[in-house]
Amino acid sequence: MTSDDAPLAAHVPAHGDPVEGDHLVWLAYDSPFTETVLAQAGIGSGQIYRSWEGGFGAVLSGEQVDVLRHLPGVARVEQDREGRPAPYARTSGERVDGSYIVAVAPGADPAVVAARLRIAPTSIFRHALLGFGVEMIDVQLDRLRHDPEVTYVEENARIYLDD
Repeated sequence: MTSDDAPLAAHVPAHGDPVEGDHLVWLAYDSPFTETVLAQAGIGSGQIYRSWEGGFGAVLSGEQVDVLRHLPGVARVEQDREGRPAPYARTSGERVDGSYIVAVAPGADPAVVAARLRIAPTSIFRHALLGFGVEMIDVQLDRLRHDPEVTYVEENARIYLDD
């Protein structure tokens, strides 16, 4: 068996003893639903402070970090740090160049976040997602990802319905 044939969990780096605190968890593309991973690691909804299509951020115990590092559906677990940019998700679909969906933290006002960053949203979302749609250039994207109230950014994509 080559290293490419090894189980996914073998690719998860183990950085010494698990440390409790804020962590970012990336799920494998073929992983079970996030809810399944949360249940397997004993993570409650009150521990989650950030989520995106490919993972989540949570306040974890050392034991939970250890469990996550050994789950086959988890691609990577690493300690979060102050000033880390918000996760960025690339679309697997037909990308709309320069167009993004931005999620903001619970309690944040999407219009206020956009105004503070001096960007003009094309849409404001306040129900299924708290955030906004925006067209911007790379410099603006980098600045936006470093705003503490931005929880994740993903590329916008075209979606087609079959007849």
